Amino acid sequence: PRGGQFGRNGWPVSPNYPDVEIRNILGLFGWICTVVYGDSGDPVKEQENKSTNYKNSKAIADPIGSPLERFQKACNDGEGPACLNLGYIYERGNGAPINKLQAIGYYQKACDAGTIEGCNMAGTLFYNGDGFEKNKAKAIELFQKACNGGDYTGACFKVGIMYSKGDGVGLDKAVAATYYQKACDGNNANACHNLAIFYYSEGNGIAMNKQLAEELFGKACRLGSEPSCRFAPSATKTPSEEKKNEVPTISPESSQTK
Repeated sequence: PRGGQFGRNGWPVSPNYPDVEIRNILGLFGWICTVVYGDSGDPVKEQENKSTNYKNSKAIADPIGSPLERFQKACNDGEGPACLNLGYIYERGNGAPINKLQAIGYYQKACDAGTIEGCNMAGTLFYNGDGFEKNKAKAIELFQKACNGGDYTGACFKVGIMYSKGDGVGLDKAVAATYYQKACDGNNANACHNLAIFYYSEGNGIAMNKQLAEELFGKACRLGSEPSCRFAPSATKTPSEEKKNEVPTISPESSQTK
């Protein structure tokens, strides 16, 4: 082989970066796969990591420095996805020791750089207070920013839940309804269900409208909300007396922190 094609240890080098052996590039992609998909043999961990929606970053193709250094450099240069990736790494402990405070700092940087998912992730950590003091006022501020930035399905629903329960913010069901509507328009089944409940009876900050409530229950049912199916209109069945007298309840609070 011609000079420059192999490194000191016998591994081929990158033609574009003659000082970087191919094994280092392969090692980077192997590290990325570990961060994204987790170690094999643990389906729960793998599924959790697959749901992370790991973001592309110019740091992946950068041959200089360790993976963490590359993401940190790109983040310091203002690249939102790189900051988001660092947040994932430090929150989940994939590629670095778990450090929730560092994770929330990187999520906040991603948010400030315009990566909306960073706002949602930082808000969730502030809401849960895992390893540090909860700050629900900061959480709803970040959820609202994410919602206004286009995260209708997740962040808008969280804001709706918090206003509907007076959780970290003043109770205001009329405001909650507007956020539920945004989330429902984004096909969040729980948001459609909760908005339907508001229309189902009086005293929820909006005018009662049982026809609209049934339509929303129907949409929520089609989107996978099993409780909504009990109240969705049916063309083939007459509602039982038990169903007529049943009162729907708000979707589980646990949905808020996912």
